[in-house]
Amino acid sequence: MNNSNKLKEKKEKSEEEPLSRTAILNKILEELNRVGKFSASILAAESGLIMAEAGSENGKETVTMAAMSSLAHATASRIQDLLKMGKLKDIVIQAKENNVIFKTIRVDDHTFILGILAPKYVKISENLLRKAVNEITKTFV
Repeated sequence: MNNSNKLKEKKEKSEEEPLSRTAILNKILEELNRVGKFSASILAAESGLIMAEAGSENGKETVTMAAMSSLAHATASRIQDLLKMGKLKDIVIQAKENNVIFKTIRVDDHTFILGILAPKYVKISENLLRKAVNEITKTFV
């Protein structure tokens, strides 16, 4: 390849449109699932609206997780207020086969919920979740 073609190729790559926020968030969740061996993950607005998702083949798990994230967050927030527990951090639901974790993410005046569906045998790394939260937060700043 001559220098002219290399420059043209480089120019074309630099002119590519940047990824949308949703695409970036989806990639973050895909990587989170891959590294953590999670079945599915979502990022939802406090209202339960899905902002990003990964891992669900038919979308059933992620839609359910997003809807339940809002309910779980509202219920846990009320309990936290009544028991004066301090700031809500994580909501963990443990079942026979899977665990669901909802992690609260605050960016400016907005609250988002990271939801993870993990098989019971998977150990959840706080460092891995923290890294994902940091990457997610950066997309909103």
